[in-house]
Amino acid sequence: MRRLRINISILHRWSGLVLGLYVALMGISGTAMVLQSTFYEWEFGADIMSYEDKPQAWALPSVWLENAQAKYGPIEHIEGIFGPETTPMRIGAPTIIYDTERAGGGHGHGVVVVDPYTGEPKAHFIAEDTAAVWPLWLHHSMFMGDAAIPTIMILSILIMVFCVSGVFLWLQRPKTKKSDLKIAGFSSPPKMRRSHATLGIWLCVPLFLFAITGFGLARFDISMAFASLLGMADGTVASENQQMCATPSADRAWTTALEANPGSEITMFFLPSERNAGYQIFMGPEGTRYPTRGNSEVRVLSECSTLTHFRPAEANRIGDVMLSYMLDFHNGKIGGIVGETLVFILGLIVFLLPLVGIAAHVWRTAQKKKR
Repeated sequence: MRRLRINISILHRWSGLVLGLYVALMGISGTAMVLQSTFYEWEFGADIMSYEDKPQAWALPSVWLENAQAKYGPIEHIEGIFGPETTPMRIGAPTIIYDTERAGGGHGHGVVVVDPYTGEPKAHFIAEDTAAVWPLWLHHSMFMGDAAIPTIMILSILIMVFCVSGVFLWLQRPKTKKSDLKIAGFSSPPKMRRSHATLGIWLCVPLFLFAITGFGLARFDISMAFASLLGMADGTVASENQQMCATPSADRAWTTALEANPGSEITMFFLPSERNAGYQIFMGPEGTRYPTRGNSEVRVLSECSTLTHFRPAEANRIGDVMLSYMLDFHNGKIGGIVGETLVFILGLIVFLLPLVGIAAHVWRTAQKKKR
């Protein structure tokens, strides 16, 4: 057991020293992402980047799109229409998102902020050209370019290893006192190491869960395979009308989804593209952004507005619920202000933990050399 403890201690220390700064970078960018909607409000104005909820139906998609193109010119490669804070950018108002080329070259995401009740556009910008997008960019890229996804996977696994090895080393301490659960301070290497351990023990469980969900978001194919093992609702609807006819408008697909799931509102509305043969629509109960069993899903075929798939929230199985809530759990949206505060604090601790550990090691090494 003693040899195992030494090996785990070496693994915990040196993996932290080698990759600790990347872990800290992931933590601080995740913390900033909690404030991203606020950053957009600072950059463009709170009245533009937010909206007042009213007891009336949203305008149909054709109104949104026609008004946007009348004001800003032709908009091509439209990805979809999104409710407030349902995009990775966490913009606080409903938006139209489309793929575009940036003026300086490269791919970008065009954003049109819309008043959902009148369909009038309020703002238009390329997300990658804004200052507010940097936390999202940093969290997803980690300065690694094409190697970002493998890097995020490695860092997610590393945080899980830190949690497990840290708990093991804590339990192997010769004596655990109540005072060990208090922050010892940072005035000497031993106190810094004890504070490092205390912070890790306090939050090892939520840190582990956030690392798992981060890994699952980085590799959604693995998440889908795991969800299938847990069980997912079929939800396929037999089509009665398969003959070819005119491609429906977005309005008809929107109406078909609302008719299929009365009492719900649309949160994400994806238009046909190379990835989607038809309209893919996610819905939640009116006035409730986080239903107890995840979102409903509706798919409408591009021909004749035929309903090909309907999965109400009540039919969701464990796998569907896991996928519905994975992103919302990871960014703290499930718990409202409490959840976002917890994610903010966790991000700061993920930022501080490796820095404190590295500082304690460097300080201790320097003292040994002096002696």
